[in-house]
Amino acid sequence: MNWESIGAISELVGAAAVVVSLLYLAKQIKQNTVSTEAVGFQTWQSDSAAHWLAMADNRELGRDVAACMYDSRNLSDDSWIPVGSWLLNNLRQYQTTFILHEKGVIDDDLFAVEMRMAARNLSIPGIRQWWDAGGRNQMLPKFAQAVEAFDPGEGAHWAWTKETGFVSTDQVEDLSLDDSSTKA
Repeated sequence: MNWESIGAISELVGAAAVVVSLLYLAKQIKQNTVSTEAVGFQTWQSDSAAHWLAMADNRELGRDVAACMYDSRNLSDDSWIPVGSWLLNNLRQYQTTFILHEKGVIDDDLFAVEMRMAARNLSIPGIRQWWDAGGRNQMLPKFAQAVEAFDPGEGAHWAWTKETGFVSTDQVEDLSLDDSSTKA
């Protein structure tokens, strides 16, 4: 065996080692990407739960949000800021869904559910008042355009009364906003 043969074999072994290393790195990058996406989704889910639980845990905020839903004039001097902040966080959660979907972290089915909910929220008069008064301007323009163009579908909202429990608002003529009913 001469030096040229040894050199050729060495180059071949080196090239094979590079290919094996690249395959290993590609596998590691894919595993890291999956892990990062899972953490991103878990963070999104936790933030979403915390947002909704804030209203569930604070009955006053819950009542104020419910009062605002059908007319923001139902708010008081000391309730419009907490409600406006809650609405901002609500729509920003949907905006986060939009961004995560663009990045491939949230799949098409979950994206459609979340965007439908966001579009339905904009059909609620009090939320629409907030949106038109400047809430829209606090969002990314591409999200604002997408949510306004999204079809909210059927069964826009739900409600609860002592008499009926949970019902679709499509099933009732009028639900007053008193201590016995809440619309969402």
